[in-house]
Amino acid sequence: MCTAVLHWNPDGALAVMNRDERRDRAEEIPPGPFEFGGVRGLAPRDSERGGTWIGVNERGVMAFLLNGYVPGDLELVGRAGIPSRGSIVPALLAHDADGARDHLRRHFDPSPYPSFTVALAAPDGAMVSRWRLDGTWEHDVLPVGWNLMTSSAWRTDEVCAWRAERFDEWRSNGAPMNGAIPSYLLLEIPERREWSPMMSRSWSATRSVTRATVTPAERMATMSYWRRTDSGFAVEHPEATVDLALSTPVEAA
Repeated sequence: MCTAVLHWNPDGALAVMNRDERRDRAEEIPPGPFEFGGVRGLAPRDSERGGTWIGVNERGVMAFLLNGYVPGDLELVGRAGIPSRGSIVPALLAHDADGARDHLRRHFDPSPYPSFTVALAAPDGAMVSRWRLDGTWEHDVLPVGWNLMTSSAWRTDEVCAWRAERFDEWRSNGAPMNGAIPSYLLLEIPERREWSPMMSRSWSATRSVTRATVTPAERMATMSYWRRTDSGFAVEHPEATVDLALSTPVEAA
């Protein structure tokens, strides 16, 4: 369960992601240096299994992953021999943008994993790939501007459709920000807490917000991180902000 918004154009890419997790899962580790197969990058970490759900590398590529939920998925989670989806983003960010896209389309085998959605973005383009246990493995190019990816383990179709409607309303209102976070991701409607992007359920909740940017003109990538507390988020004061100099110029579309 997660919700992410992505904005990209030739001037750069921005991804902001709410991570939803079990209330009893181990604490997250805020973003810091992360080596992706010899390529420098930034990512938060899952302290339980060591992977990540979002990252950016020195070649100007960002990637993020959301779990999918179809019949059979929950039975696979934690089973011996089933690889962690937290390893997928690190594998992709061991490449430049062309290599990461090629890896997904031609070389990566999703079949050992439970269902997931993974997005790749760089100033020269963005794409989303979706794997489902029925064998569906689809790839779509994402348009310039704002894009939404979301998932839910509870009333999946209804919740995702409701979130998509709220996202369209947010865009039609000019895509307002609350500090550095799209206000859509902070939406928490009291009578719809189980449906809202800032989600709360008895067994799970939105744990954090992570923001990643790539700015070719400045040859810089940045990640910021906010951990949810009982009092919410101090939007103006992220727990962590880290920068990464891009190693080579990034070509725009």
